[in-house]
Amino acid sequence: MVLMLGFQFLKTSVENIFAPEPTSFTMPFLAFLFCAIFVKFALGFYYKKIGKQTKSISLRAVGQEALGDAIISCVILASAALSYFADVQIDGYAGALASLFIIVNGVLLIKETFDKIIGQRVEKEISDEIYAAVNRCEIVRGAYDLILHNYGAQRYVGSVNIEIDEHLPLSEVSQRLNELQIKIYKIYRIYLVFGVYSVNLGQEQSRACVANLLSRFSSVRGFHAFFIDTKKKSVRFDVVVDFAEKNLSRLRAEIECEISLSFPGYKIFIVIDREFA
Repeated sequence: MVLMLGFQFLKTSVENIFAPEPTSFTMPFLAFLFCAIFVKFALGFYYKKIGKQTKSISLRAVGQEALGDAIISCVILASAALSYFADVQIDGYAGALASLFIIVNGVLLIKETFDKIIGQRVEKEISDEIYAAVNRCEIVRGAYDLILHNYGAQRYVGSVNIEIDEHLPLSEVSQRLNELQIKIYKIYRIYLVFGVYSVNLGQEQSRACVANLLSRFSSVRGFHAFFIDTKKKSVRFDVVVDFAEKNLSRLRAEIECEISLSFPGYKIFIVIDREFA
């Protein structure tokens, strides 16, 4: 709607530039237009403010349309005043400038709408707050792989993977995570589901060895969920990889080769992660 208004006004303005016509108006019309400008500006700023607070693109679009109407009204009023007092016809040029402003803002709104539809990374402030809230829980040794889905204003559903000591009883883990889930929902209005990594805390030396090996790969941003099963002779962990890395299969093979040299006879299980939030 905003773009349609802008293009229609641009078409009329261009026609007026090449074929100018005298401006005719009455004082009651100008008085009504003057009052309408204040009303439209007030509505525009109000809807944009509410849209920003509720993160509603629809309300912000309504506000932008009202501001566009107000700008057009200002152009009409200014053109009428110049035509009446100075006999200067600028309707076409002023209208073209105002319509370009409306079109640019309409394109930005469309881009933002498509970003929401196609998907975009969650705001860093939100993800940082959620990570901090989860990590404050006493049983959580680390939080990773946060994914949030937006279903409207302040309505999120998501998941996060957490590291838990392998020796903690399941009943305690279940109770504490349930309390954490309720707490996060009350504060942030986010329904969060937890994926659990069991980690053995007595393998600091082996963990440091893996960290040193992974530091040789420039596209690796970190790792987590490190677990060694000495009975089954297996090592597993998740590797967070930069989005610039395209050849994940080659990277996985190179990492497995490096790790197997330091852990001979062990099976290596690696999960490649992207940093979504």
